[in-house]
Amino acid sequence: MFTNILLNNSIRNLFFASFVFFNPSLVNTPMPVVENIETQIILRKPATELISITDSIVTPVLYTGVPEGNLATNLEQREQFINLMLPAILLAKHKIAIDLEKAEAIIKRSENGGKMRWDDFKTISSLYLRYNASNMNELRKKMQTHPTSIVLAQAALESGWGTSRFFRNGFNPFGMWSINPNEARMLSYEKRTDNYIIYMRKYETLGQSIADYFATISRVSVYNKFREANLEGKSVYEMVTYLDKYSELGEYYCGMVNSVIKNFDLLKYDNYRLPDDFTKSKTTTIEL
Repeated sequence: MFTNILLNNSIRNLFFASFVFFNPSLVNTPMPVVENIETQIILRKPATELISITDSIVTPVLYTGVPEGNLATNLEQREQFINLMLPAILLAKHKIAIDLEKAEAIIKRSENGGKMRWDDFKTISSLYLRYNASNMNELRKKMQTHPTSIVLAQAALESGWGTSRFFRNGFNPFGMWSINPNEARMLSYEKRTDNYIIYMRKYETLGQSIADYFATISRVSVYNKFREANLEGKSVYEMVTYLDKYSELGEYYCGMVNSVIKNFDLLKYDNYRLPDDFTKSKTTTIEL
């Protein structure tokens, strides 16, 4: 499901053009000083202090761990999982929106005759690489996040509503594989007939794993139809049918995701949001 992203010709050209453009500064003067970046502060709490979500306005909080042990009932386990996941999902979406807004501002300033500064170039090029985009229009489309109900359903399936070892020990609720031996990862004990050894990615925070999940869905070609359906405003249930490449179970997996969404009333979370005073505050970045 995962793929290494190669530096395509368009991005290579962008790098080359940037060095031509910046060459006098790079050789004759010090690098421009990057302006102070205003970082939005996010409340961080231990998992023992989970805040219950009682309405559609969700407290912007990230938890520094996950609850230990299984709860007495499946209902309690599901509620705990949603209380943990939903704020992190909304914060990851908010960060992506901030990053896109910043990129739009840089491009607009450049088109209006302003010079692209070194830190501006780094911002744009890093986003092009992260989302495997070759131009701003493509980047804009790839940074449109999909409904929260789908994110929750996939996380619930892949992590067993937060009970899996990979979720508890590595903040990995989406079953994200690792093919890079140099990154933090965990060995999977799953036995396969082809003797392929599976490693799972290990993240420092839940927010980082969700951001990586969104980036993966955005940049990998097998999700092209899924992204198109999202941009066209198709129903959640139709969108899920294009996630057949996410799992080796194929179409059966899509049916499982849709069943979770329907059976546990996850569609309502598509209307949940962070407080306006948080999302509308003047900021340039948030730390996940």
